[in-house]
Amino acid sequence: MERELEELAVLAARALVAAMGSDDWEARGQRCFADYFEQTGTAGGSTGSLVVSRNEMRAPATNLERVVGSWWRCFRGALERNPGSAVELRRLVREFGPAGLAEQPAPSGHVMSGGTFSAPVVQADHIGTITPHDGSTDTSTITGDHINLSRGDFNGPVIGVQNNYGARLDQPRAIADTWPRVDQTRPIGLSVYVRRDCDDELDGLVSDAVASGGLVLVTGEPLSGKTTTAWSALQRNAGDGGRVYAPAPGADLRDLPGQLRERGEDFCALWLDDLAEHLGERGLTERLLTQLVHMHVLVLATMRDDAYDNHRFGAKLSSRVLAMSEKVELGSKWSKAEVKRLAEHAGDRRLSDAAGRRGDQRVTEFLAVGPELWDEWRRARRATAHPRGHVLVRVAVDLARCGLRRGLAPESLDALCFQYDAFALDSESLDSALAWATRKRRGVTGLLTPGERPGTWRAHGALVAEATRSPEMRSIPAAVWDRAFACLRSGVESLMVEAAAHSYYLPLARAGNCAAMYNLSFLRRRHGVEGEAEEWLRRASESGYTPAMLRLGRLLVEKGDPLAAEPYLERCAQAGNGEAAHQLALLLGSRAVELLRVAASKGHPPVVETLADDLSSLLAMSDQKPLRKRDEGSRFLD
Repeated sequence: MERELEELAVLAARALVAAMGSDDWEARGQRCFADYFEQTGTAGGSTGSLVVSRNEMRAPATNLERVVGSWWRCFRGALERNPGSAVELRRLVREFGPAGLAEQPAPSGHVMSGGTFSAPVVQADHIGTITPHDGSTDTSTITGDHINLSRGDFNGPVIGVQNNYGARLDQPRAIADTWPRVDQTRPIGLSVYVRRDCDDELDGLVSDAVASGGLVLVTGEPLSGKTTTAWSALQRNAGDGGRVYAPAPGADLRDLPGQLRERGEDFCALWLDDLAEHLGERGLTERLLTQLVHMHVLVLATMRDDAYDNHRFGAKLSSRVLAMSEKVELGSKWSKAEVKRLAEHAGDRRLSDAAGRRGDQRVTEFLAVGPELWDEWRRARRATAHPRGHVLVRVAVDLARCGLRRGLAPESLDALCFQYDAFALDSESLDSALAWATRKRRGVTGLLTPGERPGTWRAHGALVAEATRSPEMRSIPAAVWDRAFACLRSGVESLMVEAAAHSYYLPLARAGNCAAMYNLSFLRRRHGVEGEAEEWLRRASESGYTPAMLRLGRLLVEKGDPLAAEPYLERCAQAGNGEAAHQLALLLGSRAVELLRVAASKGHPPVVETLADDLSSLLAMSDQKPLRKRDEGSRFLD
């Protein structure tokens, strides 16, 4: 909820309580506020609730701050559901708030003196002085609002409502009993928490502080998981009750003891993420911390290692606060036991990605930076952003999806950029694209990370993981697969790339994609599964896929069955494939020579033998034997 609306809810609550003490409450104020709550669908603001609240306010020993806090929650809920109602609520504050009634300037002072009062007396806005009933205060020189009790008979309670209009309102002055409950607060970060090695020690400290109060501090490097670890410890040790207050950085904490003094039975915790932002005269001081500990309040905080060192050592006042803390240091590098526990959460997508694709990166860094990298990369495709850098990273991502884990030189990546349907690539130089793609984000990692060899780059694992799930990233150009197979250097790499290719093309082939059938045939033949390879070629050929008919024709000739090859080569040639036409001519020419020699042997004129010799010579002059396997170029086709 925005700070402006938070402050408006506070002002409205105080205006409502002040209006309840006015003479025209029942005639005007009650109806106006009831109408507002009805329009915003706020059940707790019915006319009956307003009547009950006003009666409670009239009761002796009523805590008006508690009444204000109750109505603050109602106004806050109304604004959360309907932010547009703020306009009407501001009008009510101006109309019924003590400082804005009828837009008239406030008088210099009000004096209440004498008379008999049977109903509660409410003095709203600033109360300057109060003259006690014994008349011991000299009122001749008093300026400002003043209540003189010396000449009056009061048969009901006298109530003062303090409204600080124009004063600082860093954030709502919530009573501790209105703070959010720990067990109803949404966990920070991941839905599944992986226990860290320090959790047992941290649980002991937090448990003790829940019972007796104290400052528990979790320190560590940036992106080491401090916040998630500390918050999880709070939830584990809060039990079924407890309330937590999480002020904004730089908020004034000096009124916390007042908010806590009359709280209920629930224990209360103060959550200070990044403690360095909460130190200082208006923040957590030695005096305030002592008060909170005396009130058995848990103060749970996090802090970067460098900030802790800066504040802890020396003559700074903040060093006294840190000296009172129980500290747990959280390492950024995960132990083997922690990594093992991480691998046990295969059902959680992000944790599974961290376990399998983080590479050399630390677990918490991968989890923290990964989503940001994906969002930044997707937005970079705009012509005014980094179109070439975007495609450069896309090439690296797709090569990783092909099973190639090592990096490639920038020039090799860039050579494949034009295989993608991208635009404005020439508007950005390769150097500029590479500088953007490799720049470290949050001081941790770039979109491209260094490969095993100097000068080579590969995609960040989080990008690869997200790409495998993205519908718009399903297609991988055939040229990228060709490049992946051309880069193979070891048996392990071959197995990974071949497995990735099979997983990619098999669903497409089964769905009727002829190019996928053709590519899958190549993969099966590479594995020595000739029968399956031929079957995929036949299925693609029967669908009229020209490259498949040409390859199947060659395959049948190699198997010694040229007659079976002729129909496929002929259909391919009729479709306009010159290579198939050439191969078919050579095949038919060879058959013609054989038939002419058979005819000559059966007594036909000598000219038949001469014709066979001449045709054989022509075939020899072609610099190619019939159906000799030529260089087919790309292994894979789109």
